[in-house]
Amino acid sequence: MTSFVSLCSSAGGMDLGGLNAGLLPTASYEIDADACEVYERLTGHPVTQADLTRMNPHSIPDSDMIVGGPPCQEFSQGNVLGRIEGKKNLWATIIEIVRAKCPPVFVFENVKGLTTKRHAAYFNWILSEFQDMGYRVDWRILNAADYGVPQTRERVFITGRLDGKPWCWPRP
Repeated sequence: MTSFVSLCSSAGGMDLGGLNAGLLPTASYEIDADACEVYERLTGHPVTQADLTRMNPHSIPDSDMIVGGPPCQEFSQGNVLGRIEGKKNLWATIIEIVRAKCPPVFVFENVKGLTTKRHAAYFNWILSEFQDMGYRVDWRILNAADYGVPQTRERVFITGRLDGKPWCWPRP
């Protein structure tokens, strides 16, 4: 069975999708206590309440895949100041964890605002960091409503594979 580590797990929506696809979570991490409680009720699996910025990346277990949804406030339409250096921007931490663990595959999701002209340089930095580690990186904006979720919600998905194969995106 393919295993995954979940970072910034929130209430477990992405992990629930993984479970439904037959994947096994080996570890999940979320900083918010309320989200941890919901996560465990929703998935039936434990989650570690932890601040990823204070963890040693090497303490995270090995897995076949790392998934996650780093906080997106810095890139949302509500961020009228346009700052990306806030404490809720965990991309540098996520990149360091991937660098330390070198999973064969990763999948991260975020608001589509990350891909806008306003944040283009930062978005390109994220992509290049993963590419510099040897990943074949791909990304797309997907609408949850196209996949059976009763909500119009566009999100960017960033994927990486060390084997160099292209990502097989699901059809709506």
